[in-house]
Amino acid sequence: MLWKLYLSFEIVYSFTTCFVMTRIFIFITVCFFCFLPLENYLYAQKSKSVAQLKKKSENDFKCFLKFVDARKGNAIINAKVSIDRFGDFTTDSLGKVYIHKPVGGKYSFSFSKDGYVSANYDFEIIGTTAVANHFSVCPLSSSNIIFFVLDWEKSPADLDLHLLKTNGYHLNFRNPKIVSGEVALLVKDDFHGYGPETITLNRLDNNAVYYCYVHDFSHQYSKRSLAMSYSRAVVRVYVNNELAYTYKVPPFHAGNKWTVFQIKKGTFNVMNKFTDSM
Repeated sequence: MLWKLYLSFEIVYSFTTCFVMTRIFIFITVCFFCFLPLENYLYAQKSKSVAQLKKKSENDFKCFLKFVDARKGNAIINAKVSIDRFGDFTTDSLGKVYIHKPVGGKYSFSFSKDGYVSANYDFEIIGTTAVANHFSVCPLSSSNIIFFVLDWEKSPADLDLHLLKTNGYHLNFRNPKIVSGEVALLVKDDFHGYGPETITLNRLDNNAVYYCYVHDFSHQYSKRSLAMSYSRAVVRVYVNNELAYTYKVPPFHAGNKWTVFQIKKGTFNVMNKFTDSM
């Protein structure tokens, strides 16, 4: 009789233990599969936070140079940039190189990239910020096209580049294409700051006089505005696949029209004349 009682106890114990172990197993399994989505979510949030911090860090880091195509405005990647005192760099996917230990001063550098004009440029670091640090570089041309390229800072948002041929034509955003013995095109128009604004000309008429000027469209009704003179605008002229001329806007001048230079008999003459309106 006792052995029957013992056997019954063993059966009940085994069943109970098996039932408890089964419940524990089910509980652990449920917890595991519930935790997986949470773990994936937490990992995704962490990755997103790291990416946001990295992006914020890059955006907050002000000492950089940026390079874009003068025709299209897209970033130039994998270009070689050699900066005096700072070393050699390669542009990233945004067309940028970062200077991580900036020292205030004026610097020069060289730029090179297959398919683009190789040239020397300069910029300035004030405090820890690189100013006039956007550079629009011209693609190489087999037809020796002349490029007129305007870059500037974020403000004013809308500067317009004009090319006027006396007794000929007036090329601008309202009249962006001229075909009259020579071909003049406004190939890039920008109204969000930085530029580029780019004009191409297939040849110069040595019997004509040209004027290149910049109009501050953002302040077209503020005739005594100083905004353009503080825009750090730069007009660069590329001739025969070389950077031939660089003109920087002079500060402390009032007016919304900056006549940059005159071309007479093929000679470029600096003007730097400010007037109040078009």
